[in-house]
Amino acid sequence: MRLKDRVAFITGGGSGIGAASARHMGAEGAKVVVTGIPPECIDGVAVELEHDGHSALGIPMDVSSPEQVEAAIAKTVETFGRVHAVVASAGVQLHDRDYTLHEMDPSAWDDTHDVNFKGVFLTCRYALAEMVKQGRGPSRSSRR
Repeated sequence: MRLKDRVAFITGGGSGIGAASARHMGAEGAKVVVTGIPPECIDGVAVELEHDGHSALGIPMDVSSPEQVEAAIAKTVETFGRVHAVVASAGVQLHDRDYTLHEMDPSAWDDTHDVNFKGVFLTCRYALAEMVKQGRGPSRSSRR
């Protein structure tokens, strides 16, 4: 169990890469925090992990909301004591829409940008702030 007692915070954990990451990290011994929307998908993965004997917490969260991301990180620390790893896998896709780029409403682009880019930034921002408090975080050796 390579991740025994490590805490993994996963966005987009209700399906796809996020759910697969949650299952894999749980099987490796991590305490897994599954976040995303819709809540029933998040809860389903968390319950599945717990049923398989893993520690898990499901938190419904919109990655494009700074307040929700910050609150989810705080809940993670409150529940498990710290954050060791982040998997930022929340994402939305444009290819399944019934229009081409020149027909796209700008709000569809904004939604995609908010989740796929801003969501990664917010997740890393709040998780890394907590990791730095814990004496961990990104390597500074590559800085000049």
